[in-house]
Amino acid sequence: MSSLSSIDRNFLDELQEVMGDDLDELLAVFANNAILQFDLMQAAIDGENAETLQKLAHTLKGAAASVGAVGLSQRLLELERRGRNGVFDGARQELGLARQALDDYQRELASWKQVTH
Repeated sequence: MSSLSSIDRNFLDELQEVMGDDLDELLAVFANNAILQFDLMQAAIDGENAETLQKLAHTLKGAAASVGAVGLSQRLLELERRGRNGVFDGARQELGLARQALDDYQRELASWKQVTH
């Protein structure tokens, strides 16, 4: 795990061992949910709704950690802090970085799947 955009390959290996083929379904649900959550976070930022931003970021942060999306989880921690503190300056940019972290995770996940499948 060398950057914010990295995945926890060891964790995914363990998850694959436990879940088998069900892991693919979990990862697809996570990705679809993340996109929806990002849209809701954007609306919270636009409306300067700190509580909603904090809750959404917190929930997605945990989900990201549960699928080995370490970089994304770290980005979401920053959005969660912004929501908790009511700081919206730079929040749009941080959300953009979180979206990029999801894209990076998806690319690295595809690479991991090629090795493990």
